[in-house]
Amino acid sequence: MSAPGADADGNPLFAHERLPAFDRIRVEHMEPAMRRLLPRMITDLEALEASATTLAPTWDSVMVPLNDLSEPVRFAWGVINHLKSVQDSPALRTAREAVQGDVVQAFLRIGQSQPIYRAMKALRDGGEWANLSPTQRRIVDAAIRDAELSGVGLTGDALARFQA
Repeated sequence: MSAPGADADGNPLFAHERLPAFDRIRVEHMEPAMRRLLPRMITDLEALEASATTLAPTWDSVMVPLNDLSEPVRFAWGVINHLKSVQDSPALRTAREAVQGDVVQAFLRIGQSQPIYRAMKALRDGGEWANLSPTQRRIVDAAIRDAELSGVGLTGDALARFQA
């Protein structure tokens, strides 16, 4: 039986719904957790991209699923980075470095998603915008800005240089 706040393998980095179980997190949990979470995030992103082209852009159809698909990775990666800051070791650095490039690429993939970018802009420019709270509007504006800073508008050689 797995511990509370862990997956079936007992990995506490999957328990993103609660505070990190720092007393149970081990270096050997890090790479396997990220190797499972990253593909799930990309699969969920692809599903959201497909729905973004057919659903009316609302907070609940764009921003909530975007947050939900990335939260498990953000949680685990945040815990790993925190532990590197407070309990650095050669083994921890090795585990972190083994997945760092994949984490960066996965978040660039989200930031450079044309369907998500278009959906966020349509949300900002549409009638639903008036129904959003100031906080929600700020979140959408920041997400659009972040996508632009991630190169969502680049094409051809400029995109290749940015991704190099």
